[in-house]
Amino acid sequence: MSYKALYRKYRPTTFEDVVGQDYIVKTLKQTLKKNKLGHAYLFTGTRGTGKTSVAKIFAKSVNCLNQEEAPCNKCEICIASDKGLNPDIIELDAASNTGVDDVRNIIEQLKYVPFQSKYKVYIIDEVHMLSPNAFNALLKTLEEPPEHVIFILATTEPHKVLPTIISRCQRFDFLRVDKDSIIKRLSYIEGKENISVSDTAKKMIASLADGGMRDALSILDQCIAYSGDNKEINENTIKEIYGLTSTADKVELIKKIHNKEAKDVLNQLKEFLVRGIDFKRLTNDFINIFKESILYSYTKEIDVLDSLNIENVEDILKRYEEEDLLKMIDILMTTSESYATATNIFSYFEVACLKLMNIGNNNLINVKEAESKKEEKQNITEEIEKEDEAEKQDSSEMLIENDVEVSQELTLQKGTNEINEEVFEENELSINTKKKNKSKALDTILDNETLLQLVVQCTRDQRTEDENKFKFINDYRYDFNLAKYVNLLNKTQIAASGDDCILVMSAIEPIVNNINEKQMNKELYQFLEGTLGIDKMIYALTEEQYKEVLDMYRERVAIGTLPSKYKVVRYDIKKEVVKEKEPIERVIDLFGLENVEIIEEEN
Repeated sequence: MSYKALYRKYRPTTFEDVVGQDYIVKTLKQTLKKNKLGHAYLFTGTRGTGKTSVAKIFAKSVNCLNQEEAPCNKCEICIASDKGLNPDIIELDAASNTGVDDVRNIIEQLKYVPFQSKYKVYIIDEVHMLSPNAFNALLKTLEEPPEHVIFILATTEPHKVLPTIISRCQRFDFLRVDKDSIIKRLSYIEGKENISVSDTAKKMIASLADGGMRDALSILDQCIAYSGDNKEINENTIKEIYGLTSTADKVELIKKIHNKEAKDVLNQLKEFLVRGIDFKRLTNDFINIFKESILYSYTKEIDVLDSLNIENVEDILKRYEEEDLLKMIDILMTTSESYATATNIFSYFEVACLKLMNIGNNNLINVKEAESKKEEKQNITEEIEKEDEAEKQDSSEMLIENDVEVSQELTLQKGTNEINEEVFEENELSINTKKKNKSKALDTILDNETLLQLVVQCTRDQRTEDENKFKFINDYRYDFNLAKYVNLLNKTQIAASGDDCILVMSAIEPIVNNINEKQMNKELYQFLEGTLGIDKMIYALTEEQYKEVLDMYRERVAIGTLPSKYKVVRYDIKKEVVKEKEPIERVIDLFGLENVEIIEEEN
């Protein structure tokens, strides 16, 4: 057989050729230089990380005739060792020689001095496969071996080796080879083999190798065979051989999952099935994508991105919160664990995708629709401002006066002075509000600085406590007088909570405006205090605002410029008497109807 596999052809023959095991190479070279050789070594690590190769190089080096440059690869000892003809370097595969008799044969040969070398070196690969009796037979020899004998034990499962064996060896743990080192080695081989491998293909091979240099070379070998005379290996070559999907395909699937396009999601998965996509690997790819998105959200560092680019990760973070991404990772990890006993992996992955559709979409609207509504709202706001420019010249400083019974105080720090202002600022009008009714339309969105002052006083414990109380809201959904508050609050979720306030969040802007409207806000305060015992002011914000305020919070924490706490003043409702509503008003509140007519049934 004339052809030689790449992993054999480019097996390291010197310490300098070893990839990704710098600390081990440095230690062994120092051992040779100072002539402080041990009698037994244990090399552990995952497959393809260089255990056997380093063992052979070390065995060759201790016997090299030129110790100043060991291994020199020029003396007769080195040449014979490279060809596998050195009788003093004995390799034993413990996987096929597991019995005590095999070990006894080794022990019997130990009394003979080396034939032509200084040391007789025994390399026992997959040593964890030895039987208990074989281990016991080897134990005494490892404790007191002859001076001319060195043992090198290699294993991928050190936990299966007797602790008494490990304690008698110098242990070296071989690390997974990092992707950059694998890519560098692939580039070297690319030049030697006169082939063309794209950068993307190298990254994909390094990812598939999962830290194993030998695996990377085997994959490259297969790609060369697949390419034939073309000798050009690109992203499509890897995808076709190993059933992989592109990042664009995966991001597109995530978009469909987010938009709850169930039919399109299942159709794309069927297409993957026809293409022979490996769904186990696809599951891991999704986990990595969501993990990278979370890391980027926390650090804003491009270095944490491997599978994604900036555009991809920002698109994902626009659709999902970090908490949602963590939930999705949990679903995928649980699914991945179930593959071990699954008879139909494809069905398991389909179900996982359906579960992912329920994450982060309960109160979210489509991203494109949100952007469209935002643009439309901006145009209307600009039009109103032009029509009433004189009236709103000083709108940034205007305060909305409360009713006689209601007062809100907002304390803003300006130097050493405190100025009491009202809570709500009229900065946005409802689309259907007419100019003549603007003074009555209190639909408003609080500014981010005010929200930040509220967030400063919020705690996780308070949020948990209020969330537990909110669970009982539905107990009042059949009460005609209270149903509308239940329906309104059920379309929100608690974003933060403190001793004096609750911040609720919704993706639907009219709901936010409704909650912040003075009269409704007062009624909600009275509802929460009277039913759930929550004596706190309630404020609403949009999901977009929530993200902006979180970013502001992180930035201000980092530079130590958080604002003072927002001074909250509750409504005075002691003297208020809730007027009993007419039946027709109760129906309108409960069902949200406008035109209701009561028809009396004829006898």
